[in-house]
Amino acid sequence: MRARVLPTALAVISPLFAACSADRAERPAGTAMRSGPSPAALSQLAPGGVLRAGINQGNPNNAKRDPASGELRGVAVDVARDLATVLGVTLEVVPLDGVPAMLRSLREGRADVILSHNPDQDPITGETGPNASAAAGLACTPAMMGVDNTFLVAPGSPLTSVSDYDRAGIRIAVGRGNNPDLFLGARLQQSQLVRAETPALAWELVKAGRADAFAGSVDFIRAHAAEAPGARMLPGRFMVGLLAMCLPAGRPEALAYATGFIESEKASGTLGAAIRRAGLQGVDVP
Repeated sequence: MRARVLPTALAVISPLFAACSADRAERPAGTAMRSGPSPAALSQLAPGGVLRAGINQGNPNNAKRDPASGELRGVAVDVARDLATVLGVTLEVVPLDGVPAMLRSLREGRADVILSHNPDQDPITGETGPNASAAAGLACTPAMMGVDNTFLVAPGSPLTSVSDYDRAGIRIAVGRGNNPDLFLGARLQQSQLVRAETPALAWELVKAGRADAFAGSVDFIRAHAAEAPGARMLPGRFMVGLLAMCLPAGRPEALAYATGFIESEKASGTLGAAIRRAGLQGVDVP
């Protein structure tokens, strides 16, 4: 699966890139462009002068709580803060637990953008394909992160390879609506998926003996493997999950500006720096 850019969005933002090409060349790596939005884009992205960014705190690839301060930190928070800065508005972080909660926040008008969501995922049907989110009323930027996913298997599990996970009697725990859920749900013939609202809750199913394996990001697994003595992380990956910024469909100026912003964050090295700052493993800029 590859990140895809809506042709209409590229057509709208190409003048923006042309106008900023000289500025891009003069900026040092790690510093994103600071081009301001049009009035229409600003009103669509931050009604009332506030950018409400839905952040999936149930996934450490996006954000997690600082144990000392309790503050939500991570790549998604950094990207949202950068966007608020270039828009010249206040940032309101909307902490959410899992993909279903992020999607509800957009539908119910409690968030203006969400970070991060698979741009090729239909959140209603769970199907994947080019611009699948558009069919469900979402507009997404190109992917901003690619996340390696593998399995953490319980002690004594017969699973030994990331390509040998479809076996009768095997229960695989996943976060509901997350990339592993969609990927495996479309492919499994024998193994059974056991779903929880967040990756953290799915992992608890393995620890409680209610699942034989956990499917999720390499970074999450490395952080939690020690909680289950004898558990094994299978080498390699069975998929790369693509994550993007999404907003409600029907806001073309907002999508065009958000697309240019994400591409700038990627090209300048700012996004890569945020990934390194968060200490994430198995996460890259696509």
